[in-house]
Amino acid sequence: MAALTAAGILTAGLLQLGSASIASASMPPAGPTAKAVSEGVALSPASEQNFGFYWNGVLAEYVAKVSINGNTLTVTRYPGASSVIDRWMAGSAPAYTLGIGLFDYIGNVFKSYTFYTPVLARVEISRNGQQKLTIKYLP
Repeated sequence: MAALTAAGILTAGLLQLGSASIASASMPPAGPTAKAVSEGVALSPASEQNFGFYWNGVLAEYVAKVSINGNTLTVTRYPGASSVIDRWMAGSAPAYTLGIGLFDYIGNVFKSYTFYTPVLARVEISRNGQQKLTIKYLP
């Protein structure tokens, strides 16, 4: 019950597009997302979390944190993450949309957000290897 309450609070926080909203990971995904991991389409989570990062509608990897403020999306990737997102950052895989999926406690997506015409504005790398991506998108 607490996990569902926390998930509801995360969704409400992300819906506040006019103000800074930050959500962090809570439960490990399972179920349908396990297929994407087993097929090599998505990376397995490094620790407990409940966010999926989508590239052109396809699950690319799990991420640690998500923040939305105005038309800016900030995503914190796990250390060692390597996926199509790296190719997009290098300019070799164009992204027409990026998305964030929020997973419930059994691994089903219960809320998703899509961001159109994303442009990578900044990449920060922390000491522990996490990458913080700042992405601008069309409102």
